[in-house]
Amino acid sequence: MNWLHLLRLGIVGLVFLVGWKARAVTVPLVAAYLLMLVCLPWRQRWKKRIGDLPATLACIAALLIGPLLFLAPIFFEFDELRDLLPGKAQTQAEIAAAQEWSRLHIIEPLRQLQSSLPEDMQSTLDGLDQKEWLKDIGPAIGRGTFQVVSSIVGFFGGMIGIISAIVLLPIFLFYLLEGAPWLPRIRAELPKSWRASFDRTMPKIQNLLRTYVRARLLVALIKGAMVAAILFLFSIPGAYTMGLLVGVASLVPVVGALVSTSILLVICVVEQGLFGLGLAIGIYAVTELVEGYVLLPRLVGRELGMSDFVVILALLGGGALMGFFGLLIAIPAVAVGQVLLVEYVRPLMQDPEHDDPGAAPVD
Repeated sequence: MNWLHLLRLGIVGLVFLVGWKARAVTVPLVAAYLLMLVCLPWRQRWKKRIGDLPATLACIAALLIGPLLFLAPIFFEFDELRDLLPGKAQTQAEIAAAQEWSRLHIIEPLRQLQSSLPEDMQSTLDGLDQKEWLKDIGPAIGRGTFQVVSSIVGFFGGMIGIISAIVLLPIFLFYLLEGAPWLPRIRAELPKSWRASFDRTMPKIQNLLRTYVRARLLVALIKGAMVAAILFLFSIPGAYTMGLLVGVASLVPVVGALVSTSILLVICVVEQGLFGLGLAIGIYAVTELVEGYVLLPRLVGRELGMSDFVVILALLGGGALMGFFGLLIAIPAVAVGQVLLVEYVRPLMQDPEHDDPGAAPVD
């Protein structure tokens, strides 16, 4: 590796460092770029009919109107959700009823088997009968949700960073659509020796990112529909609203699922007591398993040319290294890394002076 390769790596590392420090700006910029990739085919089609600027404004309007159409049915469930907000006396009565149900259907049957249980399990069983454990569910959910929200706010550098990101997103999207396509402009600024490599890699990366965004939105739609169908089947009020919330929140892996499930858990417990608690936990477990082991590998991984095992491994590794942000970028990062590996890393690993073309492959 000569000094030129080291210089390139240093520039790339510096760009990533600056981007991380200024993430309140770079995150909405990256999000706007991904949306631009999805909207670009629409803009090119509409540009021929209505012109350049109207096509750009039409794309932004479609991105604003589309979510509003999904939000419209929520107003028909508003009364159902409002009725779920109980008074203090009603809440205490429901807690007492749930405690009595748990005593009759869980604690008492277990006590019949208590003599055959180990001592440590017997002490745990005694603790379950204190009739105070159910009261801790609400505060525990509140603390967990507060911690998740605090971590997200801290990631953007505070509420001001979040507000600025929301404001900057449509502004960035407008200018990115107006200036598109960007690859020819970037290519023109590169040294001639870099252009051949640029032509081989950047169109592939751009197509991979566009495919990822489309597939990820499809996964969110399917997951939200699953939750809405299950809640409707069990007559839980606000089924569509909660399905929409779960679908949108799933775009932020793990963190979004925890926040939406916390809200879902409260609604299910208020509506159906302890059975609702089990239902909410079951919905979370089933949807996360289906998303992680079926939808993401099949819909996202295969669209990106990645095997199911690579997708699962990427999610586990990204979460272990960078938390929820690592989960968010794991799959597209691995897909882009495969392209860069073929173009830049493998040539550096080859040694023409010592390679033996006639050597037998290793089994």
